[in-house]
Amino acid sequence: MIINQAENPKQLCEQLAAIKIDIHAVHGRQRKKEVERWTACRLLAALAHTSQLSFSVSVQHEDRPDFRILTASGEVGLEATTAMSENYAECIVLRDKEFPGALINMGRFLWGTRKMTKDEMRAMLESGKLSGPPLRDGKLECNWASYICSCVDAKQLTLTKLEFRRYARNWLVIHDNLPLPSYSLMDGSELLMSMLKIRRSGPSMFDEIFIEHTDTILCITKNSVTRLPIPDLWGIRRRK
Repeated sequence: MIINQAENPKQLCEQLAAIKIDIHAVHGRQRKKEVERWTACRLLAALAHTSQLSFSVSVQHEDRPDFRILTASGEVGLEATTAMSENYAECIVLRDKEFPGALINMGRFLWGTRKMTKDEMRAMLESGKLSGPPLRDGKLECNWASYICSCVDAKQLTLTKLEFRRYARNWLVIHDNLPLPSYSLMDGSELLMSMLKIRRSGPSMFDEIFIEHTDTILCITKNSVTRLPIPDLWGIRRRK
């Protein structure tokens, strides 16, 4: 149990603040359970004062789905995942090992680009150049939406498996760790909604999708996108 019968938003936030949510990387890769805890806790902090949670609230860390949320209005299954370019993660490991401090050309890791070999990564890191074609307006937003949509597609398949327990409500939260420079989050979310429309007709779909992006939670339902700030219960901004 990570949250034990919080009777109101204040108690929920107090219990959340007492949880250590640091993420430690091993060989350049984040630890899965730590990322799940980080993402779930920050989501719950953002939802504490909304109508999404009816108190009292308890939360258990389980498997398939990753969390079970017990509320006064029923149980919610919460699955957590990470949006991340595996090829980019490999490049970070190589950079830290062989070229500490070298620049990484983010344009080489956009959605749909060819996967780089290690020799190509070495050549890029050694050159220190950030060359590549200019990105058209909306290109980064479309890349972000495509990455996120691929995560949703993968987790939708999980919902159909026999070992995955379905609840009255089923949520998906995505930890956004994508290698993209500055872009419009709201424009990207509108593109994402249009991509998800054709996926909303079947039974194997999450009721709500949440995206944890820096200090914001995006809440995506069938008909709307809303943006919630994440309260800094853990003093993360003070440590930066």
